[in-house]
Amino acid sequence: MNSEDYKKTWMDQVHKLFDKADDHEDWNNRGIALFNSSRYEEAIESFDKTLQIKPDYHWGWYNRGNALLMSGSLEQAIESFDKALQLKADLHDAWNNRGAALMNLGRLEQAIESFDKTLQIKADLHDVWSNRGVALRQLGRLEQAVKSFDKALQLGADKHETWHNRGAVLGELGRLEAAIENFDKALQFKPDSHEVWSDRALALGQLGRYEQAIENYDKALESKHAMPLVIAIFQILDIIMNFVALLAVFVKMA
Repeated sequence: MNSEDYKKTWMDQVHKLFDKADDHEDWNNRGIALFNSSRYEEAIESFDKTLQIKPDYHWGWYNRGNALLMSGSLEQAIESFDKALQLKADLHDAWNNRGAALMNLGRLEQAIESFDKTLQIKADLHDVWSNRGVALRQLGRLEQAVKSFDKALQLGADKHETWHNRGAVLGELGRLEAAIENFDKALQFKPDSHEVWSDRALALGQLGRYEQAIENYDKALESKHAMPLVIAIFQILDIIMNFVALLAVFVKMA
C-alpha cells in the first residue's frame, strides 16, 4: 500500500464514523479533515451537510468557501464567503480569502477592497498587506504597492516572498540597485529560490553587470534543478501531518 492509499484508507474510516451523524460540528470537522487531506470535493460535500443541518453556521460557509477556492471554483467560493460575512461581518479571514479569490479572477479593484476590509478589522496581518501589494502591482500602482509591502515587512521581516515582490516592483520603477538589495534580503531567508536569483540576474543585466548576471542565472538554474527533491520532502511531511491530524480526531471521539 503506497502513502496515498494509506491516507485514503484512514479517511474512509473517518467517513464511516460520520456517515450517520446529524451534528453540524461533526460534519464540519469531517470536512476540515478532508480539506487537510486535499480532498476538496469531498470536503465540500461535508460542508454542504453541515449547512443542511445548520444553515446559519458561519464557519460552515467559510470552510466551504475555502474548499471551493482550493478546488478552483472561484465564483462559488466568493458566494460562500459572502454568506459567511452576512452572518459574521467581522470574520477577517473570510474577507481575506474572498480577496484572494477575486484576485485570481483578475477583479483586482474588488480584491483590494476585500483586503482593505480585512485590515480594518485586523491591521497586523502580514499576508494581507503582501497580497494587497501584489494586486496593486498588477494594476500598475507601483508606489502604492511598495508602501503595502513596507507594511507587510514591518509585520514579518523574514518573509522572502515579500522582499522578492518589493524588489520586483522597485525594478519596474527603474530603481535597480534598490531592487537588488531587496533580492539579497529575500535570498538571506531562501537562498535556493530560483525566481529571486533569476530576477536579480535580470536587474544586474539591466545595469550592464553581465558577468554577475550570468553567475546569478547559473544560481537560478542550480536551484531549479534541486526543487524535485524539496517537493518530495514536503510531500512526506504532509502525509505525516495528516496522519497526526486524523489520530487527533479518533482520540477526540474515543
